[in-house]
Amino acid sequence: MLRSRKEWPTPSPDSRRPREEAVGRILRRRSSNPVREVHADPDPADAADYLRQLHEFDRVTLDVPSIEVDTTSGYRPGLSEIVALINGS
Repeated sequence: MLRSRKEWPTPSPDSRRPREEAVGRILRRRSSNPVREVHADPDPADAADYLRQLHEFDRVTLDVPSIEVDTTSGYRPGLSEIVALINGS
């Protein structure tokens, strides 16, 4: 059974990756992986506008369970922890 959103751990603001770092990762992936061409990733000329859009983004919040997962390098929290939260363990 899912727990209420109020019971789920909330990451500290310091644990979230800066938006500038995210844009850098997107640009690196785009330049190093030709498969990324099918994605709507910004190119370097669009990076400033894309970053502005990220800063203006307002996440939808609902009174439902949610979790923030850092996928910079693998999954944090790990998949087993995510499944445990979903299962209410």
